[in-house]
Amino acid sequence: MNETKNLTAEASKAVQGLKAADPRPLAKTGYHHGDLRADLIEATRRLVEEKGPDNFSVSEACRLAGVSTAAPYKHFKDKTEMLVAAVLEGMVRHRENMLAAIEPLPEGSPARVAALGKEYVHFALREPGIFRLKFGGFTDRETIPNCRPPANRHLASSLEKLRNA
Repeated sequence: MNETKNLTAEASKAVQGLKAADPRPLAKTGYHHGDLRADLIEATRRLVEEKGPDNFSVSEACRLAGVSTAAPYKHFKDKTEMLVAAVLEGMVRHRENMLAAIEPLPEGSPARVAALGKEYVHFALREPGIFRLKFGGFTDRETIPNCRPPANRHLASSLEKLRNA
């Protein structure tokens, strides 16, 4: 026990000496938020659902995620990038739900097309704020890579197969 106290005291003195000799800040080792980016995206999603996309604020997302108002800028350029990230995550969830809905159904079948349509409606009811942003004009989708609804490809493909059947 005394050995541990001595080592801790020696380490503390060594760190104090480094602080005096090296003006650069030490890296934080005692604090770790977890997945800050994911938490901020989830906070953004929740606020968009609660208040709507027009009333979302970065500072509220920070409070909800339990971080400083400077923290998002390690991952996002601005509010728009946070909203885009929330929309892209929503698109992934929507796509996964659509694939799960159609997976047991035969390709090109009317039931498969109906399942896709139902999932569109279900997603819109579950996440109306993200759904609105997904198709809304808050940003130019052409300037943002991968910001086109992947779910649309499945709907178009199923409709084409149904038409050709």
